[in-house]
Amino acid sequence: MSTTPVKSVLITGANAGIGKEVARQLASRPEIALIYLACRNRDRAAAAQVELEAATGRRVFDIVVMDVADLDSVRAGLDRISGTIDALVMNELVGWRHRA
Repeated sequence: MSTTPVKSVLITGANAGIGKEVARQLASRPEIALIYLACRNRDRAAAAQVELEAATGRRVFDIVVMDVADLDSVRAGLDRISGTIDALVMNELVGWRHRA
């Protein structure tokens, strides 16, 4: 019987870049049982989920659609989560816009 506590993590901007890499690395840890991929775009999140499951061999990823720049979107996304979140990785920069 394992005494390792089960943990859940929510990662914003988890469909690409640093957020996706953090999700991949956390999935390698046996105590991580659930990783919420919080993304603005469901299709991109679903593609990232497929890639992460293939890369890690684990099915611990769940999609939460939310835009952290929109408080109503954050509330709606969090309402879809049952249970607790043990850790939060705020990868997405709120209010930042790329300037050419």
